[in-house]
Amino acid sequence: MIKEHVVQIIVDYHEAPSGLIDELSEYEYETKTYHLTTNVETTRLEIGDIICSDRVGIERKSVDDFINTIINHERDLAGQMADMTRAYKSPQVILEGETVFGIRGVHPEALRALKAMITVNFGIPIIPTMSVEETAAQVVTIARREQFRDKRKISIPHTKRSTMTMPQMQRYVVSSIGGGVGGTKAERLLKHFRSVRKVMNASIDELCGVEGIQKTTAEKIHKVIRSEYKA
Repeated sequence: MIKEHVVQIIVDYHEAPSGLIDELSEYEYETKTYHLTTNVETTRLEIGDIICSDRVGIERKSVDDFINTIINHERDLAGQMADMTRAYKSPQVILEGETVFGIRGVHPEALRALKAMITVNFGIPIIPTMSVEETAAQVVTIARREQFRDKRKISIPHTKRSTMTMPQMQRYVVSSIGGGVGGTKAERLLKHFRSVRKVMNASIDELCGVEGIQKTTAEKIHKVIRSEYKA
């Protein structure tokens, strides 16, 4: 006998223009053992765009969103990621689109630095998808795994958005790089380079030009930012 699996998903109503809510609502498939459908609740989420369980929250970023973050709102992303780690035990980022490289003249190193901040500084995995249809399929897979395999409930976290000031968020990001960078050195790096992105893009020699940053520390910072994430 085929079992009915109804996957519960909570989505922020701001996702409606992207088509994601429609894709999730219409998602359905059948295997030899079960028939899967979805029950999608739309609401205003304080943190994140999609909730799959009491521990999994997802921030969805289109390629354009990601590029705009670098060009116009780089600093906002650090606050979003900090909020995600506070609100969800297993936060995720879905990056939707064919490629982020070679678009609108943004240097590839800036894109890699931003990805490094998300994965290394905050420990949040980035799941790439090619389209809104693939995003919906990935979300349903995560939600089904959480709710039917791991028997997790679904709930909206009570965590509120961070009230950290912009300088506090910037210091938090830089001080989390590792390699011996604490609050004092993070402050010096930011005063010298004037932005998180410029710290991330700095060469070893440029890092060594900052008071208190020795070559060994600079090499560690450089390695952490540019190393591929391997969980």
